[in-house]
This record gives sequence, structure tokens and C-alpha cells, in this order.
Amino acid sequence: MSIKSRSSKVNYQFDYQRGQSRAPYIIIVVLILIIIVFIVAGLFYWFNYIRPQYVIDEAVVQIDQSQSSATTTADQNAQNSDDYLIPLGINIPSDQQQQANPVDSWLSFSFMDKSTTTTTSTKKTTTTTATSSVATSSPLFQFKYPAFFKIKNNGNNLQLISDQATSTQILITVETSTKKLDAYLKDVDKIAATAWEGQPSMTVKSQGQGQIGKFSAVQRIEQLLAADLQKKATYVSLGNKIVMVSIISPAIDDTISNFYDVFLNTFKFKDNK
Repeated sequence: MSIKSRSSKVNYQFDYQRGQSRAPYIIIVVLILIIIVFIVAGLFYWFNYIRPQYVIDEAVVQIDQSQSSATTTADQNAQNSDDYLIPLGINIPSDQQQQANPVDSWLSFSFMDKSTTTTTSTKKTTTTTATSSVATSSPLFQFKYPAFFKIKNNGNNLQLISDQATSTQILITVETSTKKLDAYLKDVDKIAATAWEGQPSMTVKSQGQGQIGKFSAVQRIEQLLAADLQKKATYVSLGNKIVMVSIISPAIDDTISNFYDVFLNTFKFKDNK
């Protein structure tokens, strides 16, 4: 009996020790399996969630770059166009070499100063002295204008009209005045206050002061109440003369205003002091 009992105890101890020797290997296998699971889950998450968003973002960037490139190309094509588009819808074709300024093809006009400058010359002889005077005139100002406008010259008033822009006209007036612009415009507004059958014929919507070259100028937007028209006018003081350059239209929109600014920029005024 004692021999059998000892043999059973030995076998039990042997199996326990063998189980202890396998434990580290089981732990290593479990860790490897956990790592593999994490790797597989990470790859699954990358291909199904992260990478598609990255591809979309990259595509958006490529689209933005292509649109930017297309816009730049369109702008370059517009700059390299063979035609100039100016306000009032008039196309002025350029030469083979592009013109630096579309107004280069406009017509020129000189407004002659009616005040005369007297040049006196004296010729002496042995018995008499002869004196002769010659009255001359010089341009008070010069400007350029599109050929589709026709000029009506009524002395101190110029009217530019066109069959292509029947509702729009340019009016240029010259008045002799020694007053400063502020005082002159106060008189104009005072007259306009009762000019329409005792009612105002014009109101001033906006006004600003500035310079045209070395000359003082005032620019205004005026509402002509009787005619239901708008006028953008620039008043320039030339010593003893006031020149008004205006454009009249049912509405002074951006097209009309931009054309007027280009037109006004062609003026060259003479110092009449």
C-alpha cells in the first residue's frame, strides 16, 4: 500500500511541473494574437475611414488648383485680347501691336478761348512810326472723344450726342466768373432752388472736392428733377473762367460713370490767369 501511494504522488508532482513549464509559451502566443488583432483592426480602419478622406481632400486640392489655373489662363487671354471694350458697349479694335490706351484712337477737339491776346509790333521809319496789333486766340482746353459722338458747338456750350446712346449726352459749358468754386456753386444752387415754376429744378445727391492737374475742381452727382435725369458734373476753376464737364443720363450707373471718368481724363486745361 505504501509503495502505490508514493508512485501516485510522484506522478502528480510531475504533471504540475510540466504545466508550469508551458505557461510562458501560452502567454507569448496570446500576446502575439492580440498584436495581430490590433494590426488587422488598424489596417481595416485606415482603408475604410482615414484613406478615403485623404483621397477626397487631395482631389479637392487638385480641383482648386485646376480652377485657379483656368482662371489665370482666362485672365491672361482677356489681357491679350485684340479688342478693347469701353463703356457704352463700343468695341475699338487694336492694331497688330496692342494699344496702350483705347482713347488713342479717339478724335481730338480744341475749345478756343474767345478772349483775345493782342500782339503789338512797331516799325520805325525816318519820318513815321507804324504800330500794328494782331488779335489771336488759343485753346482754353482740349479733349478727346469717341467718333460715334457728334459735337454741336454753340459758342460757350458744347453738346456731344450720339445715335448709339440716344439717352446719354455730354454737355460742356464755359462761363466767365472770378468767384471761387464754392461761391459759384452756391449761386447755381440758389437759382436752381426756384427754377422749376417756383420749385427746385435740381438737387445735389453727392459732392466732392479735388484737383484736376493744378486746378481746383468740384465733382457732383445731381438729380435734374424737371427732366427726371441724373448728371455727373465736374466744375473746374480756370482763373476767370468756370468750365463744367458733365454727362447726363436717366441713371448714372457704373458703365456711364466709368466712361465719364475716362473721358474727363483726356482733358488738358490752359491756365487762364
